Amino acid sequence: MNNEIKNSENFIYQKVGKESGFKVSKNYFETIEDNFAIRLFEENINQHPGFETPEGYFDTLEDSLLRKVNIKSKVISLRQKLIQIIPLAAVASVLLFIGINSFQFESTNALSFENITDDAIENWLENNSSSIHTEDIATIVSEAELLDNDFAFTDITDDTIENYLYSSEDATVIQELY
Repeated sequence: MNNEIKNSENFIYQKVGKESGFKVSKNYFETIEDNFAIRLFEENINQHPGFETPEGYFDTLEDSLLRKVNIKSKVISLRQKLIQIIPLAAVASVLLFIGINSFQFESTNALSFENITDDAIENWLENNSSSIHTEDIATIVSEAELLDNDFAFTDITDDTIENYLYSSEDATVIQELY
């Protein structure tokens, strides 16, 4: 049946000399709705050009706006602000001082020089020897103690010094002596 219809259409096309009597462009049915909506919108648009501004309007716009707007700026001086803050800071510092001093800081082990062991002093000197200067020692030790030749505060014997010098890897100490 399809074959007969196809043959009859071909016969008609051969006699008429055309493929068909009607032609539709590609994608006609996909775009017809959009084209119709655009034409309808164009017909309904008002053809009036819009608003017109008077001559020189933009030249005088700024002046007219400034006349209409009343600008009042509030300036707060730094001095006035500081005068308000200073009493608050004073009250806060007094309260902090009272609060800290009201606590009873009772310590059973009062820190004194007698409570520090000799080992703790030696360890501190070993760890901080690079930060100790001769001026620091001079402020602690009095001139009378420095003038004493016996250095009563040391217990180093001559044998100990000799053993240190011989066992020391630092040759600069020995070279300084000779």
